Amino acid sequence: MNRSFFCGVALSLLLAGCGSSSPPSSFVPGTSNPLPTPGGGTLGAPIVINVNGAAAGVDINVASPVGANPNAQVLGVAPLSSDGGSADNTGAQMHRGTAMHVLLFGPGLSGTMEVRLSGPQDYSITNKTTISSTQSTPGIEFDLAINGDAALGARTVFLTDSQNNVTTFSGGLEVLP
Repeated sequence: MNRSFFCGVALSLLLAGCGSSSPPSSFVPGTSNPLPTPGGGTLGAPIVINVNGAAAGVDINVASPVGANPNAQVLGVAPLSSDGGSADNTGAQMHRGTAMHVLLFGPGLSGTMEVRLSGPQDYSITNKTTISSTQSTPGIEFDLAINGDAALGARTVFLTDSQNNVTTFSGGLEVLP
């Protein structure tokens, strides 16, 4: 038997098993449970459209991001008595029972953003304001008071703008004893 003929038959058999456009037999469109979303609502059941080459008669639109796509890049803390401070990409630390200015800088950040921390609600946030770095990078400054019995460990800072775009500084604020 010719070696190239054998390779051609093997390749044909291999390719015959590829490219199936049907979903797995255990998948039933429209029967999945609605998924919870971070905003508290639910997503409806998915609508599955199989596309093989061109999708004749079907308009597929993908929405563009809304707003400035905020991006928290650096974080720092400063005493409440200071009018300045610095921030870097490694985050900062605060002790239980203290209050400090928290500074975050990055594209799209402003004092109009909603601010929250991961973990228990053992802190308070006041005096949010829009700031700008010495290099004109936009930012947000707020006063953060950590309760005396606050949980210890790293906290992620969540910032949400008016279009519900979210940026985080993951683990950027560590609560110490």
